[in-house]
Amino acid sequence: MKQLYTALLIAFTLGELVAQQPTETNVLNSRLIAYNTEKWTSGNWVEQDSNFLVYSGTRGGELVNGTLEADFDTRQTWYWQNGTPTNTNLYENTYDAENRLTQEVVKEWVNGAWINASRETNTYGPFGITNFLLEEWDGSAWVGAYRLSYTFDANGNQTSGQRDNWSGSMWVGSTKTISTYDADNQRIVKVTQNFVSNNWRNQSRDSYTYDTAGNIVIATYESWNIGSNIWQFSSRAFLTYTATGQLETDLSQEYNNGNWEDDTRQTWTYNGQGYLTRNLKEAYASGTWQNTQRTDYTPNSLGLFTETIRYTWTNATWNESTRTQSTFDAAGNIITSFSSNYVSGAWNDQYYFVFTYNAFNQRVTQVFQENFGTGLENNTRTFYYYDTYEDGTSGITTLPTLSSMVLPNPFTINVAIQLEVTEAGSHTFEVYNMAGQRVHTESRHLAPGLQTIVWDGQQVPQGVYFYKINTQSGLASGRLIKQ
Repeated sequence: MKQLYTALLIAFTLGELVAQQPTETNVLNSRLIAYNTEKWTSGNWVEQDSNFLVYSGTRGGELVNGTLEADFDTRQTWYWQNGTPTNTNLYENTYDAENRLTQEVVKEWVNGAWINASRETNTYGPFGITNFLLEEWDGSAWVGAYRLSYTFDANGNQTSGQRDNWSGSMWVGSTKTISTYDADNQRIVKVTQNFVSNNWRNQSRDSYTYDTAGNIVIATYESWNIGSNIWQFSSRAFLTYTATGQLETDLSQEYNNGNWEDDTRQTWTYNGQGYLTRNLKEAYASGTWQNTQRTDYTPNSLGLFTETIRYTWTNATWNESTRTQSTFDAAGNIITSFSSNYVSGAWNDQYYFVFTYNAFNQRVTQVFQENFGTGLENNTRTFYYYDTYEDGTSGITTLPTLSSMVLPNPFTINVAIQLEVTEAGSHTFEVYNMAGQRVHTESRHLAPGLQTIVWDGQQVPQGVYFYKINTQSGLASGRLIKQ
C-alpha cells in the first residue's frame, strides 16, 4: 500500500511543480490526495478500499463532516482483494472559471479497461445552478436518466424546481415545486406538484409566516383533494424563539374533521451561553400533554456536545435509552465518540470512534469499533493523506467558516438551519447522504443578519445527512439526522 501511494505521490508532485507558477503572495494550504480504509478480519487489519485524488492549479479538496468536497479533477478508487488492488471507479471532473463543478464523468473498471458509467452535468446562472442532468452509458451513447431545472427571481430566490425523467424517447415530468417570496426575500408559499396523466397536479402546499426577525412562527401544510379539486388543511406548526432568535417551542397540530387538534410539542432549553441543553418531546392524548422523549445535552465552552443522553417516558418515569459521549481538541475537532444503549439497567457499548488531525485540522486517522454482542471490536480504520501547496488568498484555509445551528436535530419532517450572514448575496444549500450523493440543492438570496433555511426532508429515508451552505460570507456545514 505504501509503495503504491509513494509512486502516485511522486508522479503527482512532479506534475504540480511544473504546472504551478505563483504570481501573487502565496498561502500554505493542505489538500486531501488519498485515503485508504482497512477492515478488521480474523484478528488482522486487511486492506479494503483506496482512493487517490488529483487536482489542477490551486484547487484543494478536503473532508467536511466525513463527506469529500468535490474539488478534484480525478478520483480513482480501488478495492483490495488478497492484498492486490483492483480498479473499481474513476471520477473525472471539470470546472468553470469560477471553480464551479460543470461535469463529472464516472467510469467503471470492466475487463481491464475504463468504461463509461454515468455523467452529471451542471449549468449555472447568476444565482447558482439552473440545470442538472444525469445520464447513463448504454454501451454506445449517453442516455438521459433524469434532469433538474431551477428558476430564480431578480433577487436570487429560487422560484421553481422541476424534475423530469427520461422515458426512453422523451423527457416526462415527475415533480415540481413553485415558491413565492415576500419583500424581505422570505419564502411564504411552496407548492409541490406531480406530473400525472400528462398534466401537473397539485400535491401539497406549505405556507409560512415570519416575525420581524425573519423567524418562521407559523408553518401550515395542506394537501390537494383530487376529488373536489381544493386545498385541504393537513397540519400546522407554531414556533417561538428566544430573545436571541433560537428556536424555543414547536407546537404541531393535525386537522381532523374540520378542527385543529394538538398533536405534538417540542421544547428546547439553552444555557446562559446560548448552547442547547435539552429537547423535550410531548404528545397530546386524552386531553393532556404527555411526555414521550427527552434528550439532554452537555455542551463545552465551544458549544460542542460532550455528552448526549436520550430518555423515553415509560411507566410515568424517564428511562435512559441511548448515550453519546465525545471529546474534542482545542480547535473543536472531535477526538473520540462513544455510543451506547441502556439495556437491563446498564449501558451497553455500541460504537466507538477515534480521530486524529494534522496541523491544518484535517482528519488523519479514523478508527471505528462496534459491538457485535461480545463487546467492542475493531471494525474499520481509515488513513488520510495530504499534500501541502501554495496558493493565493483564495485557498481552502482562507474561506471563513460560519457557525450554524440545526433545530430540531434529529428531525422527522422539516428542519431549520440558522446561520449569521455578514454579507448580502446568493447562497447554495446542499444536502448529501452518507454515500456522498447529493439529495437536495437550492439557491436563493440571503440578506445580512441571522437567517433561517428550512429544508423539507420528508421525502428522504431515515438516516444521517450532511449539509453545506456556501454564502458570500463563508461556508457553513453540519450533520442532519432524519428519524
